[in-house]
Amino acid sequence: MEGVILAAGYGSRLRSIASGPKFLIDINGKPLIYYPLYSMAKIGVNKVYVVVNYDNLEYILKFKNNLELNIDIRVVVNEEPQRGNGYSLYTARKVVKEDQFILSMSDHIYPAKVLEKVIEFKRIFAGDAEVVIGGDSIPRFIDVDEATKILADNEFNLINIGKDLVNYTHIDIGVFMMSRNVFYYAAEYFRNYFEAGLSKLIKWFKNRGLRVKVCDIEGVPWKDIDTPEDLYMVLMGEYREVLNIWERGV
Repeated sequence: MEGVILAAGYGSRLRSIASGPKFLIDINGKPLIYYPLYSMAKIGVNKVYVVVNYDNLEYILKFKNNLELNIDIRVVVNEEPQRGNGYSLYTARKVVKEDQFILSMSDHIYPAKVLEKVIEFKRIFAGDAEVVIGGDSIPRFIDVDEATKILADNEFNLINIGKDLVNYTHIDIGVFMMSRNVFYYAAEYFRNYFEAGLSKLIKWFKNRGLRVKVCDIEGVPWKDIDTPEDLYMVLMGEYREVLNIWERGV
């Protein structure tokens, strides 16, 4: 199985404490991006494409050579990161070969169990879906006001996704399983529009007739690291359980 990790953003809210890219911020002696890479390796993903911008290219090339993971890391450059992380996903069309791939943000910490749940959900409930979104119906370590929200129906079908939803059923956890078919529809989008965040692109997929399902991880601890406060709370505060779960290999 292949994986794609999006790491082309500039992490502006962490610049005050970061001397390099956000994805290399130290979390208990390991760079932030190590956590999704490790979880992917643990479930059997053997090749991961990390999408970066040119400013981050040198950093990721040095980092990937010092990993102690049984995983093949390839680097892909998004030459136009200002076009959003939806465009970073589209950049991966050049390299993804398998029919199905795992997609993850680079700044999310989650245990391998999250990926196992998404894969199992795809196999049992969503075999015909082109996109499975990881969602959490009972998030414990997230500022919901800042989070991307998901509205799904009783059959796990996506109804809507975005930060400004008033009615929602889940919080987007930044983990997805996708069919390679999505690149065809992404190409159509970017022929007509310049920019897209990932949520906007997923709504485009849905509106173009692709089947989009939502997998509920039901409170498995996870956290995105967006601000210095997030970092402090994971390392020393009440969000420490996210790291504890990850370290126990749950």
